[in-house]
Amino acid sequence: RRGYQARNRGGRWGGALAPHPGPGPPPPRGLGGNPIACAVATEALKVIEEEKLSENSLKQGAVFRANMEAIGHEMIEVVRGKGLMNAVVVKPKDDKTAMDVCYKLAENGILAKPTHDHIIRFTPPLCITDAEVEHASQRIADTFAQF
Repeated sequence: RRGYQARNRGGRWGGALAPHPGPGPPPPRGLGGNPIACAVATEALKVIEEEKLSENSLKQGAVFRANMEAIGHEMIEVVRGKGLMNAVVVKPKDDKTAMDVCYKLAENGILAKPTHDHIIRFTPPLCITDAEVEHASQRIADTFAQF
């Protein structure tokens, strides 16, 4: 005898109840705890811990934010962030927005994400070095100087 199981109400299955496929294992789900994915995640966490990437994130993020504040360009209103997740809030100048700055950054070798027309997000890798932070900061400063 087939039972019924609750499914996504009103979702792609169309109703609250759908027939269970019968005996045997349940049908696959999107977040079923794949053992290979779990093993990869465990190893990734070990690398983060062993290479002290969290500590590096805090250190390099503080340096990055200090470098951004030191640029002192009229378009830069606020520099904010935590660790290596940082944002620069820009004030439009001559109809140039965060998107225009990001295009120019890309031309200069720095990838950044514009958000809400006035925010630029910078999220470098956790393993970034002192030299790479300084190099990126200089390229960002040079880019802002072009506006």
